[in-house]
Amino acid sequence: MEPDIAGKDLFMVCHSPRKAAYRSLPEGYFFRRCRRDELELWKKFHFDDLETARRMLPYMDGYFQEVYGGEDGGFFDRCLFACTEEDLPVGTCFLWKAYGKLDTLHWLKVRPEYEGKGIGRALIARVLQEKMDWDTPVFLHTHPGCLQAVKLYLDFGFQFLSDPLVGDRKNALPEAMPYFRERLPAPSFEKIAVQAAPQEFLAAVNAGKRAEF
Repeated sequence: MEPDIAGKDLFMVCHSPRKAAYRSLPEGYFFRRCRRDELELWKKFHFDDLETARRMLPYMDGYFQEVYGGEDGGFFDRCLFACTEEDLPVGTCFLWKAYGKLDTLHWLKVRPEYEGKGIGRALIARVLQEKMDWDTPVFLHTHPGCLQAVKLYLDFGFQFLSDPLVGDRKNALPEAMPYFRERLPAPSFEKIAVQAAPQEFLAAVNAGKRAEF
């Protein structure tokens, strides 16, 4: 097994979420949208140390501009924060129409000191509830090392995509399965299901100028 498997690319799809996985936020927290004056906070939110956040800022600036269309592209209507009673954002997640066609789950993140409280589960539940039309699925991109997130996605009914390439990114699922067998609890590992990507999904990704999820 390659030592850097934890950061490789995986892709998942959900056609119909398991409602038994849904939970509300724990007491003392609430949801709201990201405010315009919090954009720089959001760009740094996904990195656990200040140095990494600073190093990744040019990437996040470009991603925000190109994928979300800048400050008037609808990002602030979609981006969800979970906040403490003091209005401190501690988690984020939202649905986005990638390539103008695909419903995708973006940027799930809970601050490390707030993990284990059910905030991530409540965020996923909330954004999936916002999807009104389940005639089309929800896709996401993740990594083998995001074990807590992967456990949640499996609980909600997400399945791994089996295609060797998604756009120009190699799908690491064959390498990730032994990693998951070793590190996921048995009940979570047993939920793993795999399917081929829908052709319309691959066509949209292949036609995109950059990865949008």
